[in-house]
Amino acid sequence: MSKKNRKKKYPLVAFISGSLILFVLMITFFFVYGAVGGIEGWPPLQLHLGSIVIFETVMQADGSFQMQFGLGIVLVALLGGALNALLSFFLNR
Repeated sequence: MSKKNRKKKYPLVAFISGSLILFVLMITFFFVYGAVGGIEGWPPLQLHLGSIVIFETVMQADGSFQMQFGLGIVLVALLGGALNALLSFFLNR
C-alpha cells in the first residue's frame, strides 16, 4: 500500500475508533452512575442535547432508579468521532 493511500484511511479509522470508544465509555459511565446512584441515593441526572435525550435517570417514589438512554448518545459519539477524524487529518498532513 502506498503512503498516499495509507494517509487517506487515517481519518476514516480515526472516526470509527473515536466514535466506538466514546460510545463505550459513555455507556459504561452511565451504567456505573445508575448502579451506584441507585444505591447511594444520588440526585437524578438529565443530559440533553437541545431537545434530544442523551441520558436520564429518574428516582421513583419507591426508591428504585430508572435509566433511559436516548438517541443523543449516538449523536455525541458521532460528533466525537468526527472531531477525532478532523484532528487526525490535521496531525497527519
